[in-house]
Amino acid sequence: MKWHILRHLIIAALVVFLILVVGATVWVGAVENWIGGQLRTLAAAYLVPSFDFDDLDYTFPNTITVRGARLTSPDPEAPDEPIEIFAMDSLILALTDIPQPNEPFRLEQLTLTRPTLHLVVIPGEEAPDNVLGFSELLIDQSDSDARPARSPVKLSELFQVREVSLEEGRVSFDPSDDGETIMLIDGIIAKLLVKPDDAGAYDIDFSLDHHPVSTLALRGKLFTDDHRLEVDDLSATLQLAREQDHFLTPPMQKIMAANDITGHLSVGAAGTIPFDEPASSHMQVHVELEGAGFDAGDYGLALDRVDCRISTAERKVTIEEFIV
Repeated sequence: MKWHILRHLIIAALVVFLILVVGATVWVGAVENWIGGQLRTLAAAYLVPSFDFDDLDYTFPNTITVRGARLTSPDPEAPDEPIEIFAMDSLILALTDIPQPNEPFRLEQLTLTRPTLHLVVIPGEEAPDNVLGFSELLIDQSDSDARPARSPVKLSELFQVREVSLEEGRVSFDPSDDGETIMLIDGIIAKLLVKPDDAGAYDIDFSLDHHPVSTLALRGKLFTDDHRLEVDDLSATLQLAREQDHFLTPPMQKIMAANDITGHLSVGAAGTIPFDEPASSHMQVHVELEGAGFDAGDYGLALDRVDCRISTAERKVTIEEFIV
């Protein structure tokens, strides 16, 4: 009699376990489908390039792993053949809460693994409107015809991000000219610390290290709804030498190689960058080159220091001071 009761209890426990497993699987699947759909909807609402990914996994309680995430833009010479302009092995999203289907989710932390930024020049176009996919990156939210899908959530409500990490990043610049050398920067490690305020803006502290060749640091405020960045302080360094020329754009590589320019380059900047039209940025830039050496015809020249101050506004660049 006892064995009969025990057998029924075991069967009941197994049935409950199976129900829980099936229910959890169905719930996880629903969450993954919902998150995936929301990511595509958000991308369609705000980005001109097309967004897609290979697959998405949800790990309880609040982690989403997106594999093969990428942005593509049509090839100007073959519109039916998209070109990848940004891709990564994986994107890990840490949410503020346990996600629920049909409810907006909030992002707290992002980790990009092996992201690659492809800068491809559009033949026949003039700078700064000649970089495929990035010359017009964001959709004008005031233009209903240009906006194919309207996001139900403001970016300031979606992004409650405190930290963004980038591991083994890579940047390539393709001039779309067989006679030009491609710029390539790899092995990039970067971290962005973010502190949101009550107005939907974010205090940001960004650092990028590619020791011993280059460094980059930025402090400022990001306005996600207004699509602009207020730069309080930007500083960058670059060691100029022929073995580091591939870090520069192809035109700069030609200048550096032709004149054998060497030295330590430092750049400081502050101002406003509108993401809708970066070429209209208002910036004050200070450039220093120390221990400079370069060839001038049959002569080699050495300079202790070159100092240059530049301002940009409304697609114009003004050299305000140049001291040698």
